[in-house]
Amino acid sequence: MEKIIEIEGMSCEHCAKRIEHVLKNMEGITDVNVSLDKKEAIVKGDTIDTNIIKDKIENIGFNVKNIK
Repeated sequence: MEKIIEIEGMSCEHCAKRIEHVLKNMEGITDVNVSLDKKEAIVKGDTIDTNIIKDKIENIGFNVKNIK
């Protein structure tokens, strides 16, 4: 399963790495690729709970615009 998460509020590589770290530590996530240029994260895994992903990203100060 793969999800593309559109994220608002990333302004530097540190922001992208912070989001990547949070997502990589989630259960069921096998791969994460965060793009600062595209303002998105591509998440792959066996089970992906979009509500939990949204909460985790927003809890560290970023906004989730869309998950597809």
